[in-house]
Amino acid sequence: MFVLQCRNVQQVLPHAIKLLQVAGVSRKSRAGDVLVAPGPVTTLYERPDERVLFWPERDANPFFHLMESLWMVAGRDDAAWLARYNARIGQFAEDDGRFHGAYGKRWRSWFGIDQIEIASRMLRDDPVTRRVMLQMWSSLADLGATKRDLPCNSMIHLQRNPADERLDMTVFCRSNDVLWGCYGSDSFNLSFVQEYVAARAGIPAGRYWQVSDNWHGYLDTVSSIFDMPAMDDPYERGEVAAFPLVQDPKAWEADLGMFMSEGIRAIGYREPFFRKVAIPMARAWDAFKTDSPQRHLDAIGEITACMASDLRRAGREWLERKRDRWLTTRKR
Repeated sequence: MFVLQCRNVQQVLPHAIKLLQVAGVSRKSRAGDVLVAPGPVTTLYERPDERVLFWPERDANPFFHLMESLWMVAGRDDAAWLARYNARIGQFAEDDGRFHGAYGKRWRSWFGIDQIEIASRMLRDDPVTRRVMLQMWSSLADLGATKRDLPCNSMIHLQRNPADERLDMTVFCRSNDVLWGCYGSDSFNLSFVQEYVAARAGIPAGRYWQVSDNWHGYLDTVSSIFDMPAMDDPYERGEVAAFPLVQDPKAWEADLGMFMSEGIRAIGYREPFFRKVAIPMARAWDAFKTDSPQRHLDAIGEITACMASDLRRAGREWLERKRDRWLTTRKR
């Protein structure tokens, strides 16, 4: 087993790329040629709430990652809502426009129970419990199934660390793409869920382990960043910080429902995360998606209202890269 331990995803990604470059074994896959680690890879994030990635070469979309996290916690499985932030995501949905393996749906209702509600209550009522698991994989529905979307992450284990009483999380993954999964959607989405469950349980979030069995990178994308230049960590330098996710869990859940149904049109958000983070990010995205020639500048202006300094910086830099590419295309 290989172990990568770092403060956050910003620090761990270059080590992951180097490991894949040095130890990866060439293999064919249904989606193209890959490099695969010759054994499971465990990634340990010491500060998983520092979930935003700033590497320009990776060009991670912080708007999509945030909205996908909210979509998951809301228990949704529809492609239509999510496609507003990623037009290509629908190709992984079934013909009915829904994702068979949507994590949020499986956490909140698919098995006939709300796993997040039960897990939060167990952790709150029994500080030493070792029985809190969130299940995504279903052998009855998934084993041998020919679906476009099957859960890559199969199970989450949550328990308080006896040393500091923080909520630690271990995620088990059957197959993990390095760029788009492990250090893209997973590091953001799953740490988001960890922080949310911790808040509902009334305890601080701790560390996050992800155990990835088939840890791989597709050659047509990962090879382009084998020589990725070094970059400082804005979190470590104190230039950005994570914004607290939840103050009042009941108010947060109500705000989430309102945000998913009405978005920026709704009035009466109570939780700071929605008023000061989610709404400004949504406004910036809506400005970016207009046909206005000023759309990049308008979006950059909107994102200045985001009080999460990490998302504000990553969103601004992402928009600036899109603006620069658009200007270059216009000059041709």
